[in-house]
Amino acid sequence: MFKNLFEKNNGCFCWVSVSKFNGGISERYKVDGLEKGDVLTGKISYPLDFGKSVEISLAWDENRFKLCESICKMYKKIYEIEKERPGTYGIWGHRIEDLVIEQIQVDPVSKTFSLYIGS
Repeated sequence: MFKNLFEKNNGCFCWVSVSKFNGGISERYKVDGLEKGDVLTGKISYPLDFGKSVEISLAWDENRFKLCESICKMYKKIYEIEKERPGTYGIWGHRIEDLVIEQIQVDPVSKTFSLYIGS
């Protein structure tokens, strides 16, 4: 069962800027069922014509922080590659500065994650 990592107990959500992420997540916490060393798989697909499957290894127990950090670094790398070799990922319609992570849903059983990226 997927768990949304950005939903707080009071029902509020936060967004994370992809281009400006600097580790400033104040509430670092562990997701039940995920442990240090687990490898999660998912796909970066927005705003790309050619999505990229990715793996994230959890180096410590602060899962949400690690996922955000890794996803932001991957997006930055994708945008760098696209600048050097246009068409590699088929980025359309948005600069990296436009992107925010709205949700990350994680399934601790299958060790997969789904992204909801807004602009």
